[in-house]
Parts: sequence; structure tokens; C-alpha cells
Amino acid sequence: MRIDRALRRARRAGVGLFLVAAAACATAAPPPAPAQSDLVRLHAEWESGGRDATTGVTLARGFRAVGRYDRALSVLEEISTGSPGDPSVGLLLGLTYEDLGQPEEALRVYAAIDASGHLAEEIEARREVVQRRLVRERIAHTLLRERSLADRPAQEMSVAVFPFDYEGGDPRLDPLGWAIGSMLTTDLSQTGRLQVLDRVSVQTFLDEIELGASGRVDPATAARGGMILGARHVVRGTIAGTTDTPVRVQAAVGISGRSPATPRKVEDESRLDEIFDLEKRLAFGIYAALGIELTAAERDRVSQRWTDSMDALLAYGHGLEAEAFGRLDEAAQRFREAAALDPAFDEAVRAAATAEGVARSSALSTVEIEASVDESPADEFDAQEMLDAMDALVPTGDARDPMAEILGWDLGQPALNIVILRPGGG
Repeated sequence: MRIDRALRRARRAGVGLFLVAAAACATAAPPPAPAQSDLVRLHAEWESGGRDATTGVTLARGFRAVGRYDRALSVLEEISTGSPGDPSVGLLLGLTYEDLGQPEEALRVYAAIDASGHLAEEIEARREVVQRRLVRERIAHTLLRERSLADRPAQEMSVAVFPFDYEGGDPRLDPLGWAIGSMLTTDLSQTGRLQVLDRVSVQTFLDEIELGASGRVDPATAARGGMILGARHVVRGTIAGTTDTPVRVQAAVGISGRSPATPRKVEDESRLDEIFDLEKRLAFGIYAALGIELTAAERDRVSQRWTDSMDALLAYGHGLEAEAFGRLDEAAQRFREAAALDPAFDEAVRAAATAEGVARSSALSTVEIEASVDESPADEFDAQEMLDAMDALVPTGDARDPMAEILGWDLGQPALNIVILRPGGG
């Protein structure tokens, strides 16, 4: 944190810690929930026209504390209209929608918050938790009605990409199928020509049907998944080969539904150390199989790589598999491993942060998450600005002790003479 850096600078400069503490207290935490005895008074103030944000937040938290989420919602909605950018209000509003059993509204609120402070990670984690919960509920509900479903019409250019099956016999390369599927999902999303289902939806479907029992996404599973997820086209495939033999990848581009047509095949082969180039050729082949001719600019976007490290890619694939089946702590560890192997692997960094946030937030109740609103850190910029101003007044050279000069202990040459006159003189 910047406040830590400020403290270190203060120590080096000889500035008393009480000065930084004063700056740290400059920004108060959001008001806590009031005692029940104060709730009636606060409500009366609010109803009489004292509709400032501080009173409103305190009142809303009081209503939440006694289980009156409907009353809290009314207050928070009014506050949020006047303070649309306040992340504390947004978080409380989203949590209240959750407590009222309105996850769609909670997701809308979380997605609209532009937080950059201490609550940013908490809000993003909560948004991801609610979104994943909604995806799982929707898929589970659709699966329950599957037998009564006719083949549902889907947008013509919608596609779901499933993890590829590795059939090469080298256990070290097992995660390659997950990684290839994820890279293709991203590449097919780069141009805006296709509506590509997000990776979490595909992973959730596989978890709901307990794919782990077989470990394979066969043609029937992919076609069924496309129908359940609402995708017109499905992409699945197989990978064969080892570290010592050529790697051959075969992708099947099919149609979802109970009676899918014969899929179109896209195949390629390379050495393992050329798998990144092979994956790009595969992506271009899938675009072609779907009848899409890319422009030069679109091909450039698709050609962007996540990483050139095979070890990082395999660690990332391990993380995807763990995430798909709910092992979020393991997934975060694998994603962090991938990022450590290749610090430029931004997708692994992002995936690690998401997995960690979801694991943490999903284990907490809304009451526990609300408590995070009270943990607002001090205003770091006030402390920093104070120290910068002090540096300007008292330069910190090796031979100078600014605090000694300020207190008059050092009779050496002062950096700046400041005379303070009391009212009335003297």
C-alpha cells in the first residue's frame, strides 16, 4: 500500500509517526450500523428531510441489522440515485438485493459500480460469485426440463467451445486439452463476428453433468451442451502425441441439438514446442469452417499469444480443470504457478485473482461481506501529499535531520526560516 511506503519514507526522513497517523485519520470509515435504540431517531430524521448520504447509509445498515431488508433497500436506492459512484453504497445495495432473493438486480448493481479503492476487489469478487450462481441455476433448471425441450433456436453465429480430449498417453500433457479449449474461446471472441459462450458457462455445464466420471467430451455431450447452453455451433476436439512424437490436433465444428449433423473437421500437426502456432492455425480453420473470412486486422488480433511457455500453459490448464469442478483454491494455486513461470501471462494473473476472489467471497455471508465496508483504509493520498510537502520544506539529505531541525535540536544551517506570529504579537 502507498501508506506503507509513506511510513517508510517518514521514518527515513525522521518525521514523527503521529503526523502520518493524523493524515491516516483524515478519512473516516463509512458509518457503522446504529444501535437499535437509535434506529427510530434516525428514521425520523430521514423522514423529516435529513436525507444526506451518511444518515442514509447508517439507517440502511440499521435496517439490515434487524432483518428489514425491504426498508434498507428503499433507503439505499434513494441514496444511490444521488451518489451513483459510491462503492460503499453500491456494495450495500447489491448485498441487500441478494438478501431479498433478487440476484439479477444484485448483479446489475455490482456490474455498474466503477470502484477503484479498497472495495474494488470485493465488489468484483461478489459480482463473479453472483454471476456464476445464476449461470449454475439456469443450467440446472434447463437440465431438469431437458426431456421436454425441443431443439431450441439459437443465434446463427453463436458457438460453445469445449475442452479438447488429450489421447496421447503422457499424463504431463493432460491439461493441454483444457488450455487449447480456453485459447480457442478467446481467439473466436476477438473479432466480434461470433457470439462465443463464456468459459464459465461451459465449465458449469460439464460440472453439472458430472463429466469427471468419464473425463471426455464426446460428440453427443458437445451437441447436448450446445442445446442446453443455447449455442448454435459447438467446437470440440482431440489431441494426440507426446513430447517425443508429433502432436496432432483435430477439431470438430458441429451443430448443437439431439440429432446433430456431421461435423466439419479442422486438423493440424506440429511438434509440441510449436503448439502455439498450431493453435492459431486451428482458430483460423474454425473461422473458415463457419464461413467467416477474416480481415488482415482481425487476423492480427487473433494471432496475439497469451504465452510462449509450455510449462506455464500446462499449469494454466491444470487450473482450468480444477476451477471447472469447484476446486477454486487449487485453481488459484495453479494459475499463480502459471503466472510465476511467465510473468507476462496476463490471463493467468487475471484467472488467479478471480479464483481467489470467488473462493473468498463465496465462503462469506452477506453480513460478513458488509463488515468489509467498515475496513476502509486511511486516505493514502493525504499522507503522501503531507510527506511531499514536508520534503519540499525540509530537504532530506544524508547530513540533515529534519525532525531535529523542526524541534530546534539541530543548530546547523536551516533549510528554510519560517516565522509564526501569534495573534496579538509576542
